[in-house]
Amino acid sequence: MEIFFKKTEDAYIQSLKSTMNGSRKTIYPLLSTTEGINSWFPQLSFRDNELVFDLGNNEEEIMKVLETEQDKHISFTWDIGKVSITLNDSKGKTDIMIVSELPFEFSHIIRDFTGWQYQIQNLNHVYETGEILPLDTFDFEKVESEIDSLLKEI
Repeated sequence: MEIFFKKTEDAYIQSLKSTMNGSRKTIYPLLSTTEGINSWFPQLSFRDNELVFDLGNNEEEIMKVLETEQDKHISFTWDIGKVSITLNDSKGKTDIMIVSELPFEFSHIIRDFTGWQYQIQNLNHVYETGEILPLDTFDFEKVESEIDSLLKEI
């Protein structure tokens, strides 16, 4: 996985790139349908033109789907930020790029960037094995610390 960070006037941007052993046509439903997204990010589901994040205790966060392009791209609001997921053909495989843009006032930038790093690995794992990547195989604290340091440097 390749990881890039950028700082703009009002936000931090994290770009994650990974290569998956499949076609855009077989991967895209994992991003664009409730059954698909739920297989690797169980708290998410689609309702109309919205992405619903189940926070538990009968609470949910509603995010608006901003753009979709069949077998290629989906973007949606993420609280006050934005997440874009793009698929590109790459030598018989598919490159997936997840870009998270979170304004400085977003209260959980490091936690959410860390979560997306786990989720891109989890998506690949689910696609290849049909099983969720165990949380204990991902060092959340270490990744959060690394992100914190990197964001202070840019």
